[in-house]
Amino acid sequence: MAQRNTNRNNRISNEERRKRSFCFRVLFIVMAVIILLFDLIFFILPDKELSEIENRKLQLFPKLNFTTLTNGKFESLFDNYVADQFPGRNGWVKMKSTVDRFAGKTENRDIFLAKDGYLIQNMLMPSDEAYTAKMEEIKAIASAHANVNFYALIAPTALSILDDHLPANAPAADEDGLLDRLKEDFTGAGFTFIDTRDALRTAAKEEQVYYRTDHHWTTHGAYAAYKQMAEQLSLPGKDTAYQQKMVTDSFSGTLTASSGFRTSETDSIYVYLPETEQNITVTYVEEGKRKASFYEADNLDVKDQYTIFFNGNYPQIRIENPGAASDKKLLVVKDSYANCFVPFLAGDYKQILMVDPRYYEGDLNALIDSEGATDVLYLYNVATFIEQ
Repeated sequence: MAQRNTNRNNRISNEERRKRSFCFRVLFIVMAVIILLFDLIFFILPDKELSEIENRKLQLFPKLNFTTLTNGKFESLFDNYVADQFPGRNGWVKMKSTVDRFAGKTENRDIFLAKDGYLIQNMLMPSDEAYTAKMEEIKAIASAHANVNFYALIAPTALSILDDHLPANAPAADEDGLLDRLKEDFTGAGFTFIDTRDALRTAAKEEQVYYRTDHHWTTHGAYAAYKQMAEQLSLPGKDTAYQQKMVTDSFSGTLTASSGFRTSETDSIYVYLPETEQNITVTYVEEGKRKASFYEADNLDVKDQYTIFFNGNYPQIRIENPGAASDKKLLVVKDSYANCFVPFLAGDYKQILMVDPRYYEGDLNALIDSEGATDVLYLYNVATFIEQ
C-alpha cells in the first residue's frame, strides 16, 4: 500500500513538474514573441517628430559621423531616440499621468503640483564628474579665444524663483546652490556671469515671469533678465522702449502635457515690440530660409505655441541688424530659453548667431573664429545646461 501511494505521489509530482515546465515554456515563448514584435514594430513604424502628449519634438535617428561618434554625442542621442520612438509611447505616458492624477499625487515625473496654478519642474543634480567635464570643456573654448568677451547667463527656473509656491516638504533640488557654484566657476574661467535671480524675484512680485503650464520663463521674465544684463554690460539697448502685445491666451505647455496635472489651465504669451522699428533679417542657416521677423505667427495655431519665437529650435539662426548701435558680433550658445530673450539683443549687435548644440554638429571653436565673434554668450536655463 505504501509503495502504491509513493508511486502515485511521484506520478502527481512528475505531472506537476511537466505542467509547470510547460507553463514556463509557454511564458518564455510569449515574452519572446512580444519582445520580437515590439522590435519589429519599432523598425517598421516611421519615426514621429512630435509628442502630442508631452508637447515637444522627439529625437529622430541621429546622424552617424566621425564627430558624433568620437565625442560621444551619437550614443547619447541614440539612447534618447530609442526612448522617444518606443512603440505606443504617447499612450503609456498618457495612461500613467491619468492614474497619478486620480491618485491625488502632487508630484509626477519630477513635476510638482504647486500653488496658484503653477506646475514646477524639479531638476536632476549633476554628478561631480559630469559637472567637472562640462566646465572643463567650456573653459577650454574660452581659453582658446583670449580676445573674445565671454558671458554666461545661466537662468534660474521656477524651482528656485517660485520656491514659496512648492508643496510642503517637496523634495526640490538645490538649484540656488548649483547656481552659486556655476557663478564661481564661470567667473574663475574668465567669464562675466550675469546673475538674474534678484531681478527675476523682484519682477515676480509684479508680473508672471514663468508660465504656469510650461518650463520656460515668460517674455516678462526674459525682459527682466535682459534688463539685468543690459545694465551690467552697459548695452546700448538698455533704454529701448517696448510695447507689450498678447498674442494668445490659450497656451498649454509641456508641463501640463507631461504631468497630466491641471489639464484645463492655460497661459498667455506676449511679444515685446520696440517702439522704434528695427530692420532685421533672420536667416535659418542650414535650411537656407530668410525672414524679416523673429516670430512665426502661424504657430499660434499649432500645439506648441511657444514656437512662435523663431519657429522653435534650429542648429544655427543668424540675425542681422545693419542699424544696430554697435558693430559687435555675438555668438549665442543656447537652449530654448534664448528664443524669447535674443530679440531684446537685436539692437545691441550688428550680427547675432544663435547656435543650439543639441542640433549643431560642428566645432564651436572653429565657428567662433570663422564668424569673427567679438562676444560669446552662454544662455541656458540651469537644468538644461547641466543635462547637455
